Amino acid sequence: MSATNRALTLRRRAGILVSVVSALALAAGVMIGPPLAQAAAGDVTLFGTAVPATTSAADDAAVELGVTFTPRVNGSVAGIRFYKGSGNTGTHTGSLWSSSGSRLVTATFANETTTGWQTVTLATPVNVTAGQRYVASYHAPRARYAVARNFFRSTYASADLSVPANGGVYRYGTSGFPQSSYQASNYYVDVVFRPANSTPTPSASPAATTSPTLTTSPTASSSPTATSSPTATATTPSTFNPGNTSGTVAVPAGYGLEDVRSPDRVVGTGTPTSCTSAAVVAAVTAGGVITFNCGPNPLTILLTETLKVRNSTKKLVIDGGGKVTLSGGNTKRILYMDTCDTSLGSVSGNCLYAPKWPEVTVQNITFANGNATNASYVSPGDSNQGSNGGGAILALGGRLKVVRSVFVQNTCATNGPDLGGAAIRVLAQRSSTPNDLDNSYAARNQDPAIIVQSTFGGASGQGNSCSNGGAISGLRTPITVLNSNISYNNAVGCCANPAKAGTPGGGSGGAIYTDGDTYDLRIAGSNIQYNTAKAGGSAIFFVSNARTGRLYIDSTVSKNNTYAPSGQSSPQSFQNYPGIFYLGNGAPVITNSTVQ
Repeated sequence: MSATNRALTLRRRAGILVSVVSALALAAGVMIGPPLAQAAAGDVTLFGTAVPATTSAADDAAVELGVTFTPRVNGSVAGIRFYKGSGNTGTHTGSLWSSSGSRLVTATFANETTTGWQTVTLATPVNVTAGQRYVASYHAPRARYAVARNFFRSTYASADLSVPANGGVYRYGTSGFPQSSYQASNYYVDVVFRPANSTPTPSASPAATTSPTLTTSPTASSSPTATSSPTATATTPSTFNPGNTSGTVAVPAGYGLEDVRSPDRVVGTGTPTSCTSAAVVAAVTAGGVITFNCGPNPLTILLTETLKVRNSTKKLVIDGGGKVTLSGGNTKRILYMDTCDTSLGSVSGNCLYAPKWPEVTVQNITFANGNATNASYVSPGDSNQGSNGGGAILALGGRLKVVRSVFVQNTCATNGPDLGGAAIRVLAQRSSTPNDLDNSYAARNQDPAIIVQSTFGGASGQGNSCSNGGAISGLRTPITVLNSNISYNNAVGCCANPAKAGTPGGGSGGAIYTDGDTYDLRIAGSNIQYNTAKAGGSAIFFVSNARTGRLYIDSTVSKNNTYAPSGQSSPQSFQNYPGIFYLGNGAPVITNSTVQ
């Protein structure tokens, strides 16, 4: 075999023949399971209980697969892990290497399960030094390994560990130091890392989910593992600290957390099993202030139906206490409020803007794996009232406030010129002048939808994706975003609005997409990075057709947002400011910010 042909063969194998379906799922930011979990108290891993989209690649050549990692603090490697799919049989050995290729330890996996995460505990943990690179690997004699392409396109961080771009490595043949990489692939090799100041205690079972910790640069966050039945899954305790932790913009009165010390309803009686989907549905239907009592550990509640807010509900507060994840299981929208939907109760006046309630607040909670692809809504002002975004939350009418919350791996329709908002879609908010309409038939003087100290995506593989507005979208509605982290989200449609001839349209606003006439978008104290789009604005798309609305950006970092290939014969991306497409009242107002 010539050197060229051999290189092509190795690349074909190392690309690991991911199916088109899996590639599309990854492009949409779909990865099942959380990237962060603890094997024992104090121990951390890179990928926790994450389940790869491709668990068994169509490759049968013996191969060493690994991950390059760097600890942030001194500590020790207590074990090596890998995800096993069907066909990945034979004897597996795990190794830890120095950056120069010296094998520091090797061990043989025993008592393996048929599939899932496998761990070999080292007889003597190997000390590792903060800031130094190491490689953990395992040898798969029959291949059929797990893989996710384009996972390590940039630095991936989880707790005290990080992986550099292109940190997934391989080597074909007998066991040896893996150094080759292919298309930023992740082969789901992991370590059990024990920080030097931790003392592990036995854990009853592997953690199923955790809550994310975020910094100004996007770091790993978590999402729930969807299960086949509506169960509550308890997990190991972790720190819940959403938003841009470097954001210091003052939060106006009324924009912060609601008081939940005297709740109207409490979901659960102190155990994870008492926190059911039915209990959450009943509480939301009844309204009021809702808290959770599901035991001391974080947990995920897989919903069997969308939570719907009754139009007679004056106030609804859902407070997860930093422990609760509500999951749509990749099949349904999570929360729906629509004052024009008469199935939720009748209202007086202009149903879009006149109702003063419901006033809905979600706080200290995670929304994961919501999917609005087949979800509908009701509005007299819009035609084709089918799917319209809002994989986690769709809000029409009343008032929406989001505080200290996390949105990961939510999706909506992948194409469409004007739909969007994989995490949040806002179509109308209450107005003090509900019948004073602009040329788009939207009321002037609407209250803004409020988003404070929240995270959307936050790490590679955790982002949200939709045709437009990978994270957030508004139509004819003002939105205010404060001290939040919006990163690794994707606008995946093509191409533009109006749609380019021969395409279904979309692909604008990798992080945020807004359209309308008289409305403002205000962003302050926030971090907007590593989002992608195919058309207008890799970070933000803002259009005020009447040129009466404006974009305000203050004390914010917006950079490293990029344009993905459109699949067309020529690039379809466009912007008139770095990462931003803007049409409004004069130029956007940008102060104390980095926009590049």
